[in-house]
Amino acid sequence: IRRVCKASGVTAVYVTHDQAEALSTADRIALLHEGSVAQVGTPRDLYERPASRAVAEFVGEANLLPGTVIDDTTVRCDLGKLQSARVPAGSTAGSAIVVCIRPERLRLREPGGTGNRVEGTITAASYQGDSGQWRIAVPSAKPVEITVSEPCPRARAVGDRLVVSIDPEDVVVLSA
Repeated sequence: IRRVCKASGVTAVYVTHDQAEALSTADRIALLHEGSVAQVGTPRDLYERPASRAVAEFVGEANLLPGTVIDDTTVRCDLGKLQSARVPAGSTAGSAIVVCIRPERLRLREPGGTGNRVEGTITAASYQGDSGQWRIAVPSAKPVEITVSEPCPRARAVGDRLVVSIDPEDVVVLSA
C-alpha cells in the first residue's frame, strides 16, 4: 500500500488495528482511544514519545510504572530515582506521573557504573533466536520486562543478579 501510494502520489486514509502494519505503512498516524483522537504523529512519535498511558499501552510493549516528579529532570518510580530528558512541562515536585520505558531500551550491564542503573534478579528467561527476553525482579518493585537484542548475552539464567541501565532519553514521563 505504501509503495503504491508513494509511486502514484496519492494520499490515502487506511484504517487498521494491526500495529505493525500501521507503523510500517503510515507517514502519520491518528490513534483513536475510546472514540477520541489520543495522538497524531509519525509512527516514531507514537512509539517513542507517546502522549498518554493509553497510547503507550496500545502501541508496542511498555514497562509502565507509577511515580512522582522530583524536579525538571528527575523522577521517582518503582525502579528508584531516574534521570529523564523529558519531564512534562508544568510538572512540579510531587506531581503524580507514569514512567514509560520500552523493554528494548533497557540494557543488561555488569554491576557498578553511574547513571540510571538498577540491580535485579532474573526470574524468567526466554531464548528467541535473534533476541532474548528477560523478566527482572527489582527490589521493592514489580518485575520489569527487558528485551535484549542478543540471542543469549553471557548465558544469563534464572537466578542471576545483574544491573539494568536506562538512558535518560528513554525514560518517557507521562501525566498520570
